[in-house]
Amino acid sequence: MTALYVVARTIKGVPYARKKKATKAATVSKVLAVVALAAQTIVLLLPDSNTQPQDSAKALAAIVEKLIKLEGGYVNHPADKGGETRYGITLATARAHGYMGDMRYLPRNTAHQIYQRDYVRLPRYDRVHDVSAPVAAKLIDLGVHVSPRRATTWLQRALGDLSRNGADYPAPPVTGVIDDPTLKALRALQRKRGAKACDLVIKAVEGYQAAYYLELGQTKGRWAFTAGWLDKRIGNVRCAD
Repeated sequence: MTALYVVARTIKGVPYARKKKATKAATVSKVLAVVALAAQTIVLLLPDSNTQPQDSAKALAAIVEKLIKLEGGYVNHPADKGGETRYGITLATARAHGYMGDMRYLPRNTAHQIYQRDYVRLPRYDRVHDVSAPVAAKLIDLGVHVSPRRATTWLQRALGDLSRNGADYPAPPVTGVIDDPTLKALRALQRKRGAKACDLVIKAVEGYQAAYYLELGQTKGRWAFTAGWLDKRIGNVRCAD
């Protein structure tokens, strides 16, 4: 839309010859000049495809850093079965990645690398980021908190819920893995709902998320964390970001 608007302004700004003095050749020449200028304007407005991977990598790194900040430093809550954590990384996860030191001194850079591998690249949330950055940010956050498989399952169920029983687009199979049908469904929802698609997906996913937190409190006795989870993990990603 922006490109078309700029082109329209460009065409409007070209001085047209007076009807009485303009020749057919001059008119054709001016039209060709306008078309050429418009084409150049459109190209300048399009993103440079060579810089997209770098921009995406920076954006994903920023999402991870925001998440590390949210998780905070060293925690060893007696009611948390995960035991010691730092930057949201559990002791078991740190050991699995080769860190054998005291969890109180887990380097921030090590945490960042773990997040990038286990919660961005392996679950393929970098591919989701290519379609919707906020949805990817929500999935990364969820993946850290409830596991990537559960986060992806909620996304796939949400896309199915929003498909109007398949009337708008084929609902993706619920596999717990980001695949082509899932990405196609997300794109189809964007075409159908426009800018509202992002809000709808995140709200639907957070419906499953909130229900899961409440269930943990009711069935697993995790009430000590329910209020904090609902406060910090629901509504923490906005599509306007």
